[in-house]
Amino acid sequence: MDPRKDPTTHFRMSQMIWGPWQSKREQWRAQKATRRSNNNATTTDAADDDDRSMNDRDGSEHSSSAQEQEFLATIPIIRAASSSGLNKNGKDAAQAPSDNNNVEDDFIQVEETTHHSLAIRPDGSIACWGRNELGVAPPEGVKGDFVAVAAGGYHSVALRRNGRIKCWGCNRYGEASPPKGDDFIAIDAGAYHSIALRRDGSVACWGGNGYGQAPPEGIDGDFVAINAGALHSIALRRDGSIAFCGRNVED
Repeated sequence: MDPRKDPTTHFRMSQMIWGPWQSKREQWRAQKATRRSNNNATTTDAADDDDRSMNDRDGSEHSSSAQEQEFLATIPIIRAASSSGLNKNGKDAAQAPSDNNNVEDDFIQVEETTHHSLAIRPDGSIACWGRNELGVAPPEGVKGDFVAVAAGGYHSVALRRNGRIKCWGCNRYGEASPPKGDDFIAIDAGAYHSIALRRDGSVACWGGNGYGQAPPEGIDGDFVAINAGALHSIALRRDGSIAFCGRNVED
């Protein structure tokens, strides 16, 4: 097969080079312009409607909007954060474990954004580090049979083995309210939106759509890979062409 038409080749290129670079650059920019307004923190699980909010340790519903507003107003501007560098972000929260270079576990995937980090263990559970005022990174982690995870601006998205999606953290724009269904094969998260790839090649979108980055009707097509920037989305078609939507202004 011509490697240029091989979807596996395109997928690897998107996941390893093009997509991650674009996503992280836009996420860091978005943090500089974070909106300091009231946020509603919720935990929404399309796979299990009985799941309780993860924003409170006792499982009660989180309703302290004043606390959320105060938290967002104190978020500092951070140009970059990684597990091998910056490890403090207010209130002694750490985006990475204190022993940065030696985390004892058999992780199979890691994801990070400015304020929190996530990692999947072989048993499908998720380890979390970072600021958790909005329930985005519970220190006790998240139990489940997950195969993929994505870190948004102030929300997290995870894909279960059965093809369903779970979200938690800030939900002001609906970014933590995933669509129902069990046909998803890939996920990603931007600053205020989330996207997911279905088996039929279409893309589901939810959350903030101020720049057209997450059209609620989704995106039809024969896509094989997706990536979410802070305020835009990108998808790779099977034929090797790329579709973009969202903000397209160079500040």
